[in-house]
Amino acid sequence: MMHQDQHEDRFHVVVKHEEQYSVWPTYHDVARGWRSVGEPAPREECLRRIRNCGPT
Repeated sequence: MMHQDQHEDRFHVVVKHEEQYSVWPTYHDVARGWRSVGEPAPREECLRRIRNCGPT
């Protein structure tokens, strides 16, 4: 069986100007109003990054 395309399991951490964070799959363009921060990574790593961006 063939392994899924490597891009399907990679995500961007994205952020809006209101400092709302989310994960976005690399096989889609980042939605308008959001910007990518950091390098693409597996979903769980991206979620960990978001948790570490909590309020200071």
